[in-house]
Amino acid sequence: MIHLDYRPLYRLFKRVRVLVYRKFNRSIIHIEWDKKSDLPLVNYGRVKGKFLGKHVNPLIVAQILLEKVLPEDTLEFLKLSKKLADLFGGDGLYRYPHPQVMYKMKGGWVSAFTQAASGEVFFRAWKISGDSSFLNLAYKVTKYLTIPIKMGGVSYINKERIWFEEYASKDGPEPRVLNGMMWTLIHIKNMWELSGDTLFLDLFKKGEFTLRDSLENYDLNGWSYYDRVGTPSSEGYQIMHVQLCESFFKETGFQDYKNWAKRWKLGLHNPLRARVTWAWFFLHLIFFFTISYAIFQKLQERI
Repeated sequence: MIHLDYRPLYRLFKRVRVLVYRKFNRSIIHIEWDKKSDLPLVNYGRVKGKFLGKHVNPLIVAQILLEKVLPEDTLEFLKLSKKLADLFGGDGLYRYPHPQVMYKMKGGWVSAFTQAASGEVFFRAWKISGDSSFLNLAYKVTKYLTIPIKMGGVSYINKERIWFEEYASKDGPEPRVLNGMMWTLIHIKNMWELSGDTLFLDLFKKGEFTLRDSLENYDLNGWSYYDRVGTPSSEGYQIMHVQLCESFFKETGFQDYKNWAKRWKLGLHNPLRARVTWAWFFLHLIFFFTISYAIFQKLQERI
């Protein structure tokens, strides 16, 4: 059956959704630049009824540095890398001060994704500047990838298996977020290439095996789960999972990744889901233009 493919309009759909949510005072996370700290600030707003406010998130800082600043502006990269370094304190472990509402974690939770992304930033800063303090910090930050969560680290470790947890807490659940694990492995591989240290190669191999062996647990009848506690992926994360599986297939050559990418890509073309998403998109579009017209009419009346 022929159906509309909504993905080409996905970005437009997201822009319209943000405008509509803001108009109706709905909660939506967005990033702004904090002039005081000269770092990106995440405005979490209200999540599940709990007001979280604005916070500096080192993961977001690291991602912006790696994806937006490099390779064009190395001076800005080094400047912001020093500001990022200040967030990690004396022991090199960043503890999020606000609660993680989705998994009911109190403030103080930690993240393998954050430690790995920041570690890559510090390795790259060391490569660019030759400053050994960046190298020392990179190892201080990434050592927690080798420590179990119950012992103050960020990973689940069982003999030759290791899972790098995006949202980790000694007393919390085990969400085992899929995209967080995959991105952490990518950062670990990059750190191995930057440093030549076989410690990171070993971590990558153990983590990649654990990931590949776990993918079947994230299948939801052709769709994917965001985590192991049963949260279905949004369209955005579904697309991300497909792209990441394709990337891991190119990197490792293991057919499993190609098979899951193909299965989850077909899930994106499910006729019923496509129609529902199109309907949701057009409802948002109608709301947006209705609001815009109402505002325009009000302005006309004042003139």
